[in-house]
Amino acid sequence: MIGPLFTKPRRSVLLFWTVLAVLNLGAAVVISSRRQRIADLEAIMTLGRAWLLTGENVYRSVDSVVAHPPNAIPVLSLLSLLPVIFAAAFWLLLNIGAACVAPYFAARSFRPNDPFRVIVLPILMFLCWGGVRSLTQISLLVLTFTMAAFVFADRRPSGASGWLGLGMIQPAMALPVFLWAIFTRRWRLVAGSVLVTGGLFVVYCARIPESPAWVLARYLGILSVQYSANAIPAGLTELGPLIRQLVPNASDVNVIAGSLALGLLAGICVAGFLEGSPGKRVLYAAPPLIACWSLLTFSHVTDGFVILLPVMMLLALNDTARSTLRKALFWFLQIGMMVDIPGLSRRFAGDTPLYANVLVHADRVLILMLFVGLVVLAWKEPPATGAT
Repeated sequence: MIGPLFTKPRRSVLLFWTVLAVLNLGAAVVISSRRQRIADLEAIMTLGRAWLLTGENVYRSVDSVVAHPPNAIPVLSLLSLLPVIFAAAFWLLLNIGAACVAPYFAARSFRPNDPFRVIVLPILMFLCWGGVRSLTQISLLVLTFTMAAFVFADRRPSGASGWLGLGMIQPAMALPVFLWAIFTRRWRLVAGSVLVTGGLFVVYCARIPESPAWVLARYLGILSVQYSANAIPAGLTELGPLIRQLVPNASDVNVIAGSLALGLLAGICVAGFLEGSPGKRVLYAAPPLIACWSLLTFSHVTDGFVILLPVMMLLALNDTARSTLRKALFWFLQIGMMVDIPGLSRRFAGDTPLYANVLVHADRVLILMLFVGLVVLAWKEPPATGAT
């Protein structure tokens, strides 16, 4: 049989996942309302306020660790116009809405005309992911921007360009859809998103006394430190810390990790341009494989795992054979996104060699296995039809 995995889910199954989704969103509100989580939002507001009201260059300090790119600051600075308590409430509601809208857009990218019952179960399952509980970050909002660009790329290309340009406020999250647009030769979408990104960058530079070249060089310098092998703290999925278990020299780790990243990217790009040739549709190269590549290359924490949403929808809704591998990958991903393996193992195993050398890398191994599984699936099951 071919087609979606869940065409007619039973009412009891829908009820089960609905309850889990509501409980997860409830937990998200509770967790994101804690003082330390609100502090994350306050940090964003402080950056925006410094730039918007005083014209301060937030990258000026030699100790600056600002991870947001210059084009993100004008967008995020709008939050600084609100009192913290109202900004926090608005941000939580906005992210809850984004958590619901993003999977709907992603599902419609694969099944634009199917009844809602065909796509409702994957949407509910996504709302059970651990990454959805991070409502004070920008990942869910960026995911919604990029999924809007993904689903409206052909019907409303101008609007899709704007959404993708806004998504570039977190480039590592937007890269899968951006490269998908390149692979499928949607040059209007690519050019429009670049113009929006460049425009926001110019707006940031116009408010400060530094040249665009200085700002770009300074930001790239910050990134080189944050994504080096000895970055502290490390993310949950990038390969650097795993390689460091075998290669103690930090400079060698950087070379190996960088070479692997470039090699994988080159291979994905070759496959992407082949899949994106006229008369074909890209399904595996981008967004799915690029999403995995982003996690394996850049520093992501739990909120960044939502970048795997297109992978989930590909496995759940694609028009390929319902093979054992496809089903296994889907449930492997779903369970892995719901269960915090490193977090749980830290509680039970504590600060032991087992945790420090093995269990702490569980998410890295999960993403690596998912990447390999998608490559095998793409090789064995060439798609007949697919995303828009």
